Amino acid sequence: MAAFRTRFLVLALVFAALVGASGTLQAQAFHPGVNASLSCQAFAVPAQSRAEGIAELLGDIIVQCRLADSNTTGFPPSVQANVAVTLNVNVTNNRDFPGGDDEVTDAVLVVNEVFGGPSIVPTRFSTICTAALGCALGTQAGNGNHPVPQYGTRTAVNTLQWNGAYLPVPLIGTGATANPATLVLRVTNMRGNVSQLGVPSGEGVFPSAQVTAFISISSSTAVPVTNNVLNIGIPLLGLIARFRGPNQEDVTLPIVSPQCVTQFLDGSDISRFRDGDADFPHTGADDDGAFSVRLSEGYASSFKTLGTSTVTPATAQVERGFPTPSSNCIPVATSTADPGGCGGATQGTRFILRFYNVPNGVRIATPARVVGTTSEEFEDLDPAPPGHQLVIVKVAGTDANGAGALNSTLSPSSEVTITGGFGYVVYEVVNDNPFAVENVIVPIWVAYRANTANDLPAVGTLQASAAFAPLSTVTTSNPDAPEPRFVDTGANRSMFTLARCVTNLLFPFVTNQGGFDSGVAISNTTRDDKGTVAQAGACSIYYFGSTTGGGAAPPQQTSNIVPSGAQLVFTLSGGNASQSIAATPGFQGYMMALCQFQFAHGFAFITDGFGGVPSIAEGYLALVVPWDGEAGSRAAGTGESLGH
Repeated sequence: MAAFRTRFLVLALVFAALVGASGTLQAQAFHPGVNASLSCQAFAVPAQSRAEGIAELLGDIIVQCRLADSNTTGFPPSVQANVAVTLNVNVTNNRDFPGGDDEVTDAVLVVNEVFGGPSIVPTRFSTICTAALGCALGTQAGNGNHPVPQYGTRTAVNTLQWNGAYLPVPLIGTGATANPATLVLRVTNMRGNVSQLGVPSGEGVFPSAQVTAFISISSSTAVPVTNNVLNIGIPLLGLIARFRGPNQEDVTLPIVSPQCVTQFLDGSDISRFRDGDADFPHTGADDDGAFSVRLSEGYASSFKTLGTSTVTPATAQVERGFPTPSSNCIPVATSTADPGGCGGATQGTRFILRFYNVPNGVRIATPARVVGTTSEEFEDLDPAPPGHQLVIVKVAGTDANGAGALNSTLSPSSEVTITGGFGYVVYEVVNDNPFAVENVIVPIWVAYRANTANDLPAVGTLQASAAFAPLSTVTTSNPDAPEPRFVDTGANRSMFTLARCVTNLLFPFVTNQGGFDSGVAISNTTRDDKGTVAQAGACSIYYFGSTTGGGAAPPQQTSNIVPSGAQLVFTLSGGNASQSIAATPGFQGYMMALCQFQFAHGFAFITDGFGGVPSIAEGYLALVVPWDGEAGSRAAGTGESLGH
């Protein structure tokens, strides 16, 4: 806070020199029997605001006033006035602050702020500060006419007012008790629904509108104010999320994985996530996960920590605003309550990763702590400071919108809880450089154990999205909604498809007519010397043709499980009861076998001499048909090229 106050003092001195220049705001306060008046100037430095934000901190409004006439005869030490600010978006400050009714917000009016002085807790009504309230004569304002910072009252969805504000009249008094030569008002800690102005369609899109404020000041006599519309917020896209393959590799999405091959499991643990092994990055072949998401800043300072800045000087670049007490603010980075109440903020910048349509039997894990880019923009300094890293940590216990769990407890498990095919994980920024555009890559593990006998894991396509958090639909001032909060901009992406491990075999001709019979053998060749993962599954046999006399083809039937390295063997005339294949006497046509394992190969033998001496016999290899088990996915194109 001290760093920001120093920077603000410099700005105040610069703008004080501009009093009387063109484009100023003029406010005249008239007092009975006095011809002198106050001449005021207003300015603002617009804040870069996340366009996705519903409760974004906006830029401060500064009003500087001096006496137009040095004659101060008849002026009281302070006068009272009403200050009002109206925005072109909804005010979204929290309401119901201590000492006020349900419309009192944490937006603050500070009069004649003393830099480096003690922090004074704001009050609802303007009050002249005393030693009992923390003001010391000669250090707080140089006299006894220094007002306590005042909470603003929301009088409309987009309007804040500070009524009865004490304004010390410049130069009143003498010596150590004289008021400052310039009256300075600072309206700070305002939050607005920036998302009302629209979220840019992509990075680098110039904002179509800015957050503007209309400020007015009135006293017992009308105070005309001109040139009083100020830009206080520039909406910029704050988060750019890109889902790609492992470690952001460019791969075809969704990534297709076989159901029959166990993925990322080591015993009962998801690979890389045993106890004490929950941070990222690691070293190892499986560190990149099944896929990943890169979370990038749309502009420097888009990602913010809560509480004390991790880079100096950068007090104005964190989520907190003017120190205001709060009972629900504990910065994740420190694990201790912030005596300033985090300036109305309830958490640092958060992200929510959501997973949809997660197939039954699938487990998902993400690291509990992820280190992102290292900023080296100061490396030319001598001596060069150490590189600064973006760090995010997982927050336990939040709701499905990413709100709550305002503490530093990391999740005891890196595994994501999946309920009804849905799961989510929330991260919070605990270290960030507001002077560099940074990003972090979050690996996502998709793990499962193959159990094709029970059709597990289920086949299907997992989708994922990423957005700022907490998500909210509360777009006006509210006593309980988190600050900051965001609209949902997370678009679902199809990321991971589980496909059945199948082999489709075509036996172009089989017969059990005219004295001939056909024998069939199907081998499960997943047992080999090539390191192939052993698979087991049943084979379903489909008959296409007719029986003797033109009868219907036999119905489809399914065998027992064929173990890795074993065969399914049967004849049309006799079947094979031990493998649950019934006889199909009199059938002639072609036959297809759908086996629930890869690398099935078939052989058929047609003869007129089973059990005797044949006069005719012929054998052939079954053709392997490329088909993934989904209806309509057998595409011949210009012609089907089949192999054995």
